Amino acid sequence: MKQHRTFIIFISIWLIINLITAFSVELYDDEAYYWMYTQFLDWGYFDHPPGVAIMIWLGSFLGKTEIAVRLFNILFTAASISIIYWLTKPKNVLVFCTSVFSFLVLHMIGFVALPDTPFFHSSIIFFLSYRYFLKDDSFKNQLLLSITAALMIYCKYHGFVVIMFTVLSNVKLFTNYRMYVVALLTLIFISPHIYWQFANDFPSISYHLADRAAPEYKIAQTLDYLGGNLPFLGGLVSVVLFIAAAFYKPVDKWEKALKWNLFGMYIFFFLITFKGQYIEANWTLFCVFPMLYLGYKQVENSKYFVSYKYLAFVFAGILLLIRFHIVSPLAVFEKDRVWDFYDGKQFAEEVKDTAGERKIAANRYQDASVLNFYLNEDYYIPALNIDSRANQYSIWKLDTALCGEKVAFVNRKFDGKEIKARKFQTAKVALQDGLKMPNCGKE
Repeated sequence: MKQHRTFIIFISIWLIINLITAFSVELYDDEAYYWMYTQFLDWGYFDHPPGVAIMIWLGSFLGKTEIAVRLFNILFTAASISIIYWLTKPKNVLVFCTSVFSFLVLHMIGFVALPDTPFFHSSIIFFLSYRYFLKDDSFKNQLLLSITAALMIYCKYHGFVVIMFTVLSNVKLFTNYRMYVVALLTLIFISPHIYWQFANDFPSISYHLADRAAPEYKIAQTLDYLGGNLPFLGGLVSVVLFIAAAFYKPVDKWEKALKWNLFGMYIFFFLITFKGQYIEANWTLFCVFPMLYLGYKQVENSKYFVSYKYLAFVFAGILLLIRFHIVSPLAVFEKDRVWDFYDGKQFAEEVKDTAGERKIAANRYQDASVLNFYLNEDYYIPALNIDSRANQYSIWKLDTALCGEKVAFVNRKFDGKEIKARKFQTAKVALQDGLKMPNCGKE
C-alpha cells in the first residue's frame, strides 16, 4: 500500500506540473494548427487522422484557452503512465517514477497537444485488449481488440506498424479465424476515414509516403536517426532501458509482442531513412512503453540497479530544471525550442495593428493557425501556401472568403512592414489590394 501511495503522490505532482505549464505558456504552432482541426470536425485531415482533433475538442467546454486545448492531453498522458505502472508492478516504485520523469518525450506529450498523445494512450489500451484476447478469444474480446485497433489508427497511422509487429510476433494468429474477424471489424470501424481519404484523393497517403521524402538520400538522415532518436526519448536512461530490454526474456506471447514492437519499430524507421526521409523524434514514442516495461523489469533485477538508480535521479533532475525553464526561461538562447511557446499573442496583436480594417491572410499554415487562435475575427484567416507544402488549409480553401478584398498578407519573403514573430524571427505584413487568392475564380 505504501508503494502505491508513492505512485499516487508522483502522478499527482505530474498532473500539477503539467497543468501549471499548460496555463503558463502559449500554444506551440502545431497545437494551434490542430486546434483549427476542431473548427472543422471531420473523419480525417491532410496530415493526420481525427484523433487529435477529438482530444482537443473534448476540452472545448473551457473556451478558447490554452488549457482547453491541452486538458485531455494532460489527462491521457497521466492515464498512460498509470497503466504502465500497473502493468509493470515495479518493486521500487520511487525509482520507476524517477525513470518516467527522466523521459523528455513524456514531458512534451504531458502538456503539448499533439497526435502522439492519444496515439500513445490508445496503443497501450490496444495492448491491454490484446492481452485479454490471448487469454480468451471470445467475440467480446475480438470486438474489444478491433475497437482499440481502430482507435489507435484514428489517432496516428503508426498504429498500422504496431499491429504489424504484434501479428508477426505470434504467427499462429494467421491460422486463427478469430483474428480475421478482428481485422474485418477493424476495417469496418475505420471505413469512414477510408472514405474521407477517397473523397479527398488520398492526401495523407501521398504526403506521408511520397511528398515528405527528400529528392535524394543523404547519410545524415540515417546518422541523425541512429544518434539522436533514442537519446531524445529519455537521454541515457532510455539508452540503458533499451539495451536492458534486449536481454529481457519474455515470459509469454504478450511480452513477446512488446519486444517485437520495441525493436521492430526501431528497425522499421531505420529502414525508412534510406528512402530519403528524416525521422521525427516523436515517431518512436510508442517504444517508451516497452522500454519502461521490459527494460525496467530487467534492470531492476540486475546487479547494475544501484548505478541505474543514480543515473535516473540525475536525468530526472535535469528534466525538472527544463520544466522550470519552459515556464520561466532561465536564459536566452535564440535556437532554444522553449521560444516555440512564447510571443504568439504579441505576434497576433502586431499583425492586427498593422492590418487595421483589412482582412488578414497568411502564407504559412503555422502563422495562420496562431493568428486564428489569438485573434477573434469573424472569418478564418487562410494560409495561401505560396512556395510551401500543401496542408489542411489546401483542403479547406478558406481564402475564398477574401476574394476581391483588401488584404494584409503575413509572409516571410515578400515586401512589407517587418514585425516580430516567434523564435527571434521576423515576419512581413504586406498591405495588398487585389491579392490573388489561389482558389478564387475556381468553380
